[in-house]
Amino acid sequence: MVADGFAAQLCLRDAWPSFETAELGGWLLRTGHGGYNRINSVWPGRFTGEVSCDDAIDRVEAFYQARKQTPRFQILDISEPSGLDQMLEQRGYLRQPECSDMWKAVTPVAMPADASVAFNAPEEWVSLYAGEQSPERAAEFPRILELLPGDTGFVVCRRNGRAAGVALVGRRGTNVAIDCVVTRPEARRSGVARSVMTAAEAWAATRGASRLLLSVVNDNAAALPLYLQLGYRKFAAYHYRYKAG
Repeated sequence: MVADGFAAQLCLRDAWPSFETAELGGWLLRTGHGGYNRINSVWPGRFTGEVSCDDAIDRVEAFYQARKQTPRFQILDISEPSGLDQMLEQRGYLRQPECSDMWKAVTPVAMPADASVAFNAPEEWVSLYAGEQSPERAAEFPRILELLPGDTGFVVCRRNGRAAGVALVGRRGTNVAIDCVVTRPEARRSGVARSVMTAAEAWAATRGASRLLLSVVNDNAAALPLYLQLGYRKFAAYHYRYKAG
């Protein structure tokens, strides 16, 4: 486990803000409009035991159903209580694919000649990223942009005068979370993603960050090998469970 892993988990959690949050016995209930799992699920990193776990799950289900959303949990290595995943399975919650949280130490690198980082989202950034999302996510995304924390950067790699790849970087303390890594389909396998990731690291170095963080679905055969080549290493795992029906 990476040193101070809990702070790393918080950075990844808070880099993608929910529209509404509520606290329940240490759990954080997050909602948007149902597009992205991360902001439409329970983050169970702490559990105080003020109510029983069964009662807490009942309340979670009522919370999401009142908002016409599917009850969903992000199951982390640090989830509390420790048997939460099994309890949800017994209640009929279905499991989604495994994901990994990864990290690497920030090293001073030069900003690539074909990349830049803007404080505000350029139209070409929004167009490329949103165009690769599902309709539900694309509809939810504009509001997320409005809620992003202050120290945020929008990475763009340009080829032939147009955006070929993008990413989002956000700093929390000495951690920088990387999100929204997208390459235009016709520009894939041409070094665009590597340029985007290098630009993210260059930005992090200028912000005095010491650690880069990202999350990836384990079956992402394109991204995972690149991240490993760049020196990222897994420090935690998670998956989602959602209530069937």
